Amino acid sequence: MLEFQNDCWNDSDHARIINYSSKELWRFIQRFGTVHNQQQVVENLTGLNANQIQTLSNIHFLLTKEVSNFISIIAPNIIKRLSKTSYTKVKTEKGKIKGTVNWPRTALIQTVTRDPSIFVCKQNTNIFDLIQNKVLLYCIKYIYQTGQLLLSKGFKTSENSSLELVGSDNVKWLTQIQDIILKSQGLLKKPLFREISDLHDINEKLIQSTKLSRGENYYKVAQLSELIMRQKNNPLKFLYERFSKQILRPLSKDTLYEIAVLFRVIECLKGNGWKETDVSLIGEKQDTISILSKGNFKIRIFYQKLPNEFAQNSVYMNLMNDYNLGIQNRRPDIILEWIVKEKTKKYTIIEVKRSKNKGYITDGLYKLLGYTKDFQLPLENTKKGMGILVAWQINDFPKAVENEVSLSDWDNLVYSIFKLEEQIFTHFNNAIY
Repeated sequence: MLEFQNDCWNDSDHARIINYSSKELWRFIQRFGTVHNQQQVVENLTGLNANQIQTLSNIHFLLTKEVSNFISIIAPNIIKRLSKTSYTKVKTEKGKIKGTVNWPRTALIQTVTRDPSIFVCKQNTNIFDLIQNKVLLYCIKYIYQTGQLLLSKGFKTSENSSLELVGSDNVKWLTQIQDIILKSQGLLKKPLFREISDLHDINEKLIQSTKLSRGENYYKVAQLSELIMRQKNNPLKFLYERFSKQILRPLSKDTLYEIAVLFRVIECLKGNGWKETDVSLIGEKQDTISILSKGNFKIRIFYQKLPNEFAQNSVYMNLMNDYNLGIQNRRPDIILEWIVKEKTKKYTIIEVKRSKNKGYITDGLYKLLGYTKDFQLPLENTKKGMGILVAWQINDFPKAVENEVSLSDWDNLVYSIFKLEEQIFTHFNNAIY
């Protein structure tokens, strides 16, 4: 609630940060995100590995309007009037009647056998195992299994999600996907599906056959199956198509600003000649968001996670453990790990404070200084540039950045990163030579 009561952004500022971040927000898959429409196509997906591309593709597939409409409207309507074919078979029954009795044939066989318990019956049988129904079942199962695959990667859901929230601008994307999973699971429990055999894959022939089936809803099933085939067979192309329509953005303005600062730091470094050699999605289990290199130097960037050296050498954590308080390590917003020749390391902690209020900025600076004390062991080789507090706006911005920690804001962040790199390089000279 604090971010709204003391909001330093107007609508123009908010839109400005969203527009700036849009070109990189494809990286964002944290579970506290919502869907945001954008027309800018993402250009740098090739830095992701195959698993990351598939994960991102699965998320955006499940968040499409096509999937939502299919699970909520189209599939339930089809199931109410599931296509079928019927045929009649004649059976001779003894002692019981199933179907309609064929009395002439029954009289004849009873006369011949002298057995009045024999009846010849006509039985009408409905067959639901048709191609269009197989494709319908395939689509529902694919949606359900794709959602379950995301959950297996560590995304968590709650059991009491509100179905009415789906479609709202403020719904977390994971809640939307959870609702899709629950609905598809409910459809799969329908008894009629027991009479329909599974398809292991989908192809053009099956899709065309479904399109020719009677009923507009089956045509929509065919359209969804085409979308599934494109997403499954070419997830990267699917992402390029979808990113022109939707990306994920953080719900919280504070988180959005943290992400924007993260992106700008990466952009500044790349502008200074660093090459991004490894990319991870924000919200995955990987420790680093980005790895950059230049000459003998490498930078590993952590967002809301700690390098092993920090996690294992926390002064405050040891103190808390001595008193059996059992709390987790506090994590700075962003950490830069500077490495030369794969061995010598220095660190810069970046704390983000979306504020222009002097009191809040002061609180943020104290928090940053607390981090430098907590992690003093891994920071002992970092004499200058060990921390930067990035506020939204600082009046009378100090140009000299020569302290252990420094202040910056959005407009001066490029300058601050330039000065930071200069400091780190200067104090790395001994390690290089």
